Amino acid sequence: MDTINNVKEQTIFQRLQMLMDYLDMSSEYLSVSPKNDIERIHITLSDAENKEIFPIVVKVMFLNDLNKALNKKMADGSPNTRDLLEFYIDYPVIIDEENVLAINVLLMKFNSLLPIGAFCVNEKNNVYFRYVLVTEQRDVTPTVFVEIIDMITFYLEVFGKEIISFYENKQSLEQSIENGLKNMTDIIENIE
Repeated sequence: MDTINNVKEQTIFQRLQMLMDYLDMSSEYLSVSPKNDIERIHITLSDAENKEIFPIVVKVMFLNDLNKALNKKMADGSPNTRDLLEFYIDYPVIIDEENVLAINVLLMKFNSLLPIGAFCVNEKNNVYFRYVLVTEQRDVTPTVFVEIIDMITFYLEVFGKEIISFYENKQSLEQSIENGLKNMTDIIENIE
């Protein structure tokens, strides 16, 4: 009974940390502290192909908490009835100016195949993946959370190596798009 009460008193990120431990997934729970303005969890994905290049870490946090930490208010001053749970992955890929348009074309092609989330390029020309889930009262079931992590891992396995290969000039834009689409097609055909 005491364990049940402890779980009820835990935050969503503490419960997600327990879930990740149960699933043998590498993760780190970060509570609010002087060094950390907001509570969050970082999950290291087991993507064998890209792990050799860099560790893939999904940073999961509520954007509402980030806004509060930055002392921002809702534009209309109304109370917030929804919470935005962000899943964010930085790629250690900085695109040079001459390839920004090409990488955006590549990412748009890949994004058109994704049911959730998107690969993007920020103002510093870094590639990242982002998905935001709208929740009510910070309620995310373990099943939904694991499905989102599984889908993100799948996207990275299908498209991640093509983004890296293009970035490292190992293949052209056309080859990267073709290989990404072929990866997706091969996986779908194997499901059937």
